[in-house]
Amino acid sequence: MRDKIAFVVPRYGLEVNGGAELYCRQLAGKMKKTYDVEIFTTCAVDNVTWKNEYRAGTGMVDGITVQRFPTTRTRDITAFNHFSEYVLQIRDHSDKDEGKWILDQGPVCPKLLKTLWARRSEFRSVIFIGYLYYPEVKGLLMGFENPLFIPTAHDEAAIYLRCYEKTFAAAKGLIYLTREERDFAEKRFPFLKDTPAVVTGAGVELPDGKAPPLPEELRGADYVVYAGRIDEGKGCGEMFDFFRRYKKERGGELKLALMGKPVMEVPQAEDIVNLGFVSEEMKFAVMAQAKALVLFSQLESLSMVVLESMAVGRPVL
Repeated sequence: MRDKIAFVVPRYGLEVNGGAELYCRQLAGKMKKTYDVEIFTTCAVDNVTWKNEYRAGTGMVDGITVQRFPTTRTRDITAFNHFSEYVLQIRDHSDKDEGKWILDQGPVCPKLLKTLWARRSEFRSVIFIGYLYYPEVKGLLMGFENPLFIPTAHDEAAIYLRCYEKTFAAAKGLIYLTREERDFAEKRFPFLKDTPAVVTGAGVELPDGKAPPLPEELRGADYVVYAGRIDEGKGCGEMFDFFRRYKKERGGELKLALMGKPVMEVPQAEDIVNLGFVSEEMKFAVMAQAKALVLFSQLESLSMVVLESMAVGRPVL
């Protein structure tokens, strides 16, 4: 009998677009060689609405058991953003306001945590990934014997909410992806200096086999590429503005290729190519032929796509 490990992550699946979620898949894939690994996650694909899209129940992804549970509410992103402005900018908000903010942030999935708690004696450790969301905030406070925490912490407004002090304090050990993440977390939460921790880094594995042909719009073209969620919060609005300014001032045939799910309006232009969600093989093929990868997010402690671009020998702007 091998020891069992449980991961808790808000979303999980080949169709899920996100760095922390990709890291969870990679880590679980490595650990399954030594442990029996189970993923506890929701039925959501989209982290804007948390709409249930996967079927609830037990399934398999890349040979790993995945337990999916439905979310109990979807998110009204307009109302949430309005409430967030108040909670994140007004210092005299109440603890009740923070509790509501966590519920509105989601994904609210009490059955996931109830089931995991009922099975807690089976697992050598429960590993929570990402500090921001309901399953981690509520789950870490439940009193598991050996909870480990991969916070993917970065310097953004939300991490200064009081409720996260309890979240970070509940972990028996922390796993950081960069030294800078650890330094920031220990500055924000000084008590973490007394908590066992390790910096593991993150790796990139290139697909095996021959790369697929590029989409027709990119064949023979000079282009820069953006990969990830196309979101104002990721700096994509500024990216589009800068690209338009560059083309207006410099001209030329350069294109901007986009890979990922848009949650904001994408400008309609011949030199902006929106490929949508693509396979891992296509992602690396497009990256490998780009002039550079562009990343405008100012709040990353580690970007997986930056590592991927470097892995195929392409520079990053």
